[in-house]
Amino acid sequence: MDVSSLVSQLHETLSTIYTTIASLNSNKNHEAILGELEHDRDDEIYEIWRREDEERERRRRLEDEELDKRDSREGEQRKEDVNERVTDVELEVDELMAEVEKKAQRILEEGRESLRNLEQRRKELNRLVDEQLQNQLPPR
Repeated sequence: MDVSSLVSQLHETLSTIYTTIASLNSNKNHEAILGELEHDRDDEIYEIWRREDEERERRRRLEDEELDKRDSREGEQRKEDVNERVTDVELEVDELMAEVEKKAQRILEEGRESLRNLEQRRKELNRLVDEQLQNQLPPR
């Protein structure tokens, strides 16, 4: 090999070195792209978690609303049940009270009848006593 051929090869090698160094500097551009991709990835992950949190909160609110509705329905049902039992008790007691009142009225009427009979008996006995006393008295 001659010197000119070696110098030519040396120039080619230096040119390749400069090209390689330049491409290594463009690697900084790759780092920026990687940084941007990492940032985009983090943003997407954050959005995924944010949407999941929103969905969880939405489901919790729906469940709370359903629980409130169910509690309200159950409360109304319990109220209706209590009102029904109260009405049943009131009707039952009203019937018993009516029976007691009828029985008291009957006893009162029987007592009055008994008193009338006793009053008549007393009058009859008084008449008989007067008659006996009149018969035992000497005539006038």
